[in-house]
Amino acid sequence: MPFRRITGGLLLTVAFLFAMASRADSEPPAYTIDALFRMAFSYSEEVKLAKESVYVAEQDKERALSVLIPRVSAYGDYLHYSGEKYLDALLVQPAWSNTYGVRLDQSFTLNGKELIALEMSKNSIEKERLDLATEREILLIRVAEAYYNVLKAEKAVEIATANVERLKTYKEAVETRLRLGTVTKTDLFRSSAELSGAVSDRIRIVNLLEYTRSVLTRLTGLSGPFQLDAPDLSSRVFPEFDLAALKQEAYQRRSDLNALRMERVFAENQIRYAKGAWWPRVGIEGVWAHPNASHDQLAPVEDRLWAGINLQFSLYDGGLRRAELNQSLSRERQTALGISAFKKQIAIEVDEAYLNFITRKNTITALTDQLTFAEENLKAVARQFEFGMASSIEVVDANTLLVTAERKLAEAVLESHLALIRIERTTGQLLENVQSRLDLPIEKRQPVFEE
Repeated sequence: MPFRRITGGLLLTVAFLFAMASRADSEPPAYTIDALFRMAFSYSEEVKLAKESVYVAEQDKERALSVLIPRVSAYGDYLHYSGEKYLDALLVQPAWSNTYGVRLDQSFTLNGKELIALEMSKNSIEKERLDLATEREILLIRVAEAYYNVLKAEKAVEIATANVERLKTYKEAVETRLRLGTVTKTDLFRSSAELSGAVSDRIRIVNLLEYTRSVLTRLTGLSGPFQLDAPDLSSRVFPEFDLAALKQEAYQRRSDLNALRMERVFAENQIRYAKGAWWPRVGIEGVWAHPNASHDQLAPVEDRLWAGINLQFSLYDGGLRRAELNQSLSRERQTALGISAFKKQIAIEVDEAYLNFITRKNTITALTDQLTFAEENLKAVARQFEFGMASSIEVVDANTLLVTAERKLAEAVLESHLALIRIERTTGQLLENVQSRLDLPIEKRQPVFEE
């Protein structure tokens, strides 16, 4: 008997554990926005492409560095003749001959053109790293927008479902009063139409939710069912910002603007590089050679060792150097104009993000009051309808007012949190803040450019 009790207890325990495990497996995992950021970094093809561009730029630096290192090469040749030939008693052609040796070559331009090329390759690496940071920030804001779009769609589905349930209850009340003869069929038709519209609206919002979830899946690589861990939306305390300070922060920290500045530095170095075509080019060579032949008379015993230097200067090239220099000067002017235009665009982006945040923050209190009044209004109108003191149109209007207030408040709260992230993005702080929260390595930032 005790053995049976122990066995039964063990079976119940195992069954309970399996039930808990299956329940845990049935619940989809919940993701915070930071978890989605981490997933997106490792999943995004755009970020991987930008990393490859950085790698290509690093290899360009290796190529530029290789030019500064002397080239050492080995060579050898073998000649086989038809036979030995003599002029009188003098051998003029052996049966065969060969030569092998080692050669060292190095050439450079007197203005240090090769060093300028190396500096340009370093500029290119820094620009590609800034472009990589820009791609990451673009990815972060896209993930944030998709995240909050899913939350807004989920809230909209919740509101639409509650609206359908209210209208079902209202329709049932109209049907009851119609049997009692206190309302007409017109009221029933109106309630049925409103219910059908609410059901249709809910279907549309559910499909919108599926779409927003698919967008988030595309950005982060999520697979299977999932749910989102929403941030604390109850807090109404928001930071204060100074618009002028935000713009100055953006001018200094925006990686895309700094990439344009680095492109201008590259263009300035390109001008110096193009001017190097007017400078002479010096070549140095050193050779060790070991000749050999079929006859000792043409095969000296000692090896040959010599060094040489040459100087080249282009006298006329048909205007090629002048055209290349003019192109470099034009590119430098283009980058300067691009920086000026992009700073104006950044100012507009900061204005838009700041004003959007202020609008959302300042409307939350009013929308909260509107929702409270709409809830009380619907309760009062519904009670009046029960006693025949309100028409069906008044009930429907009160319900529409409540649905509108719920949606506006939910949108304002979620948009206010997203607006904070947009401010971080427009001022160039988003990537660094996210990397700090996720304990990811932070790229060394370029020092502030003097303009």
